[in-house]
Amino acid sequence: MMKRDREVKPFAWPATEPEIPARPAASAPDESVLQDESRVTSPSVAPSVPQEDALPEGIHADSTHAFLWDYAAAASAVLRSMMQENDPGTDDPALQGMTAPQLAAAFMAGVGTNVGARIMRHLPVEAEARWVGRALVEEPEVSHRIAMAALQPVRQRIEAGDYLEEGGVDYTSRLLESAFHHGRVSRLLRTSDEESVGFRHSRAQTPSRSPHSYRTNIRRRSLSVWDS
Repeated sequence: MMKRDREVKPFAWPATEPEIPARPAASAPDESVLQDESRVTSPSVAPSVPQEDALPEGIHADSTHAFLWDYAAAASAVLRSMMQENDPGTDDPALQGMTAPQLAAAFMAGVGTNVGARIMRHLPVEAEARWVGRALVEEPEVSHRIAMAALQPVRQRIEAGDYLEEGGVDYTSRLLESAFHHGRVSRLLRTSDEESVGFRHSRAQTPSRSPHSYRTNIRRRSLSVWDS
């Protein structure tokens, strides 16, 4: 008995494509979330220290050398005070008998070239820099013990504020030149010189009043009051 042939149905392609569900649109990221993530993921970078202010290699941050590096301007003011006062200004037994130039030379020998050069940059007046230079030349050898001891009185004077600030014509010129143009600086300095000369001249022309003349005037005014 023959098997019945299977019925073959014809295949027809669909006339339309099936609808595919649309993917939901991604929501815009919150700016506050992005900022928070950037703060978390981005590494913190410390501000770079200028090369001229960075502590030289080999100097510990808690040492007297580091202190003098940070307060180089004040250290130069202490040297200026020693020069103008001609007094070392210390009662350290290890430094007794030393003159101001000798102490300055021992101090500069103790701080070394890096710190010493930084301090010297704050001595723009030629006479001050020459004084320190001559002091060093006259002391070709300084013992390490004296050099280290010379650092302490300078530091103590810095901490106590026992030093003279710069003044005078040279400082005034540099101050004005950093603020104004050269023509105005010359005019201001010329005006100040003329005013100071005029002030001294007016003081010289003012007659001095002796105590006798003052008492005489008081007596005359008293007599005029009684007479009236």
